[in-house]
Amino acid sequence: MEMRQDYIEFIDLLGFPEEDKKILINSFDTVMTSPAAVQKVHPFIENYKNGAWLDYFTYMGEYEKVLEEVCTNKLTDGLMFHLAMAAYSYPFFEKNGFSREVWVRSMKDFTFKNEECKVRYGVVGTFVNWFARWYFGNRAAFGRLQYESYTCYFDIEDEELSIKQGDDIVNIHIPSDKSAPLSDEEVDASLRQAAEYYGKLYGKDKIVFHCDSWMLHPCHMDKLPENSKIVKFAKRFKIFRVGEYSEEDIWRIFPIKEYDGVPENLPENTSLQKVYKQLLINKEPIGEAAGYFVYTL
Repeated sequence: MEMRQDYIEFIDLLGFPEEDKKILINSFDTVMTSPAAVQKVHPFIENYKNGAWLDYFTYMGEYEKVLEEVCTNKLTDGLMFHLAMAAYSYPFFEKNGFSREVWVRSMKDFTFKNEECKVRYGVVGTFVNWFARWYFGNRAAFGRLQYESYTCYFDIEDEELSIKQGDDIVNIHIPSDKSAPLSDEEVDASLRQAAEYYGKLYGKDKIVFHCDSWMLHPCHMDKLPENSKIVKFAKRFKIFRVGEYSEEDIWRIFPIKEYDGVPENLPENTSLQKVYKQLLINKEPIGEAAGYFVYTL
């Protein structure tokens, strides 16, 4: 089956660990060969492979129906379905002016989500469904950070330019890539590449970068050292909104499946975990924040 070979070559390309590859191939061989998958899922993948626009949420609905009939593990099979489709995503990236190198780096997000799933649930797979923009080449990774075109939702009179709702800006995502530090050098190189791409796309020499992340929350400023990578990254942004903490996001700091609401039970394996554990014990504000900065080419 050509689809199977393409799938294996794709997960090889992304560098999944050997044991994870075996599990993902078993998922494909068990689920994708079933009559339910052949009928409900294969047509979506074949059409996408031939350049057709993917109805992402309908596709998700169909593979959920397949998993009601045949399933190895829902988290594992969910990742497998995403990878089987994403193996054919390069033409959409190429159409948007991204190189093959950028495409591969972008697709490695699947490996990051897999590692998150292994830490939180102990299985190969993914527990998030945020992949739609990858399929259309609308989100791309330049080095350490990921970017996507974004429609501005705020009005700010910055000293460098006036930013209005509806303007074209660039949203930043910070992938959980443990192999690459969030160093000044890595961030600077990534921003420069992204600014050059979006500068050409928008026809502008000033790019507004936006980010909404737990890393930008002000709680880090007086709790982490000044040379902390999180603090140095956050200081690049002008914060204009601070949000409240959600227990659903605690997995980003602590490798636990469920939080029992008792901070004293949380692990202290890293300096960041120690800081957050104390913040929770003291009932100090934590959460996420949104910020922006203007990059001049």
